[in-house]
Amino acid sequence: MKLLTYIGVTLASLWLITAGAQEEESVNDTDKSPLQQKYEAQYKNMVKDFTGKIEDKSHPMVKRAETAYEDYKSSPVGTAFFDAINEKTEGAAEKKGVLIFFISSSMPEQTIKAYMAQAEKINTHIMFAIRGTTDNSLRLMPTLQYLKELKSYSGCGHSLCQRAVNTVIDPRLFEQYGISEVPALAYTAEFSHQGYFDNQTLPGKTNPTVVVGEATLPFLVKTLSEEIDDENLTAIAQTYSF
Repeated sequence: MKLLTYIGVTLASLWLITAGAQEEESVNDTDKSPLQQKYEAQYKNMVKDFTGKIEDKSHPMVKRAETAYEDYKSSPVGTAFFDAINEKTEGAAEKKGVLIFFISSSMPEQTIKAYMAQAEKINTHIMFAIRGTTDNSLRLMPTLQYLKELKSYSGCGHSLCQRAVNTVIDPRLFEQYGISEVPALAYTAEFSHQGYFDNQTLPGKTNPTVVVGEATLPFLVKTLSEEIDDENLTAIAQTYSF
């Protein structure tokens, strides 16, 4: 899903903000003008006050927000919305096993787009992984824009159509699964992913079964299921039609 990348982006943004704050704190206050110091103090007080209001459950602002949420939740529109969410996610917690599809910006865009179109049908069981940023820099935005363009397609009736597929930027996965060429498909029965910006420690290498080569996603999944004795993977290969 669209939630990890975006989670990775959020964590990256927080990291950059924190780093920036630490750098600013290292600047001697004597180097700032009285006006700068005044506005900085006002800003810090404003943030502290707002944070306190949010954390105070008895504050009128918080109570109004909670009341508005409960009113929406019990309204016909809200009820229909949450019913649809429950219907879509029913049984999702029982699903196990994740396919990791390794890609690179060196691959033709149309090829990746075709894989994403096929993967959308099993989006709760598959994740696209890219090793790092497209320009090998610390800037995330060009890579996020690149992934956004890969997910885009036309014909959905809206100005912006995005594939519902999961993407993640994480070099550790390539190290862990020993990926040296793409496209490649791997499978893990139990998957727990901690964002790269939370923990950059490289995991120990595993000895997984990996299918490498340009073929249709159904073929790659079927091939992998024949090599790995796992009932969840077999169910993924058999249940979903591409």
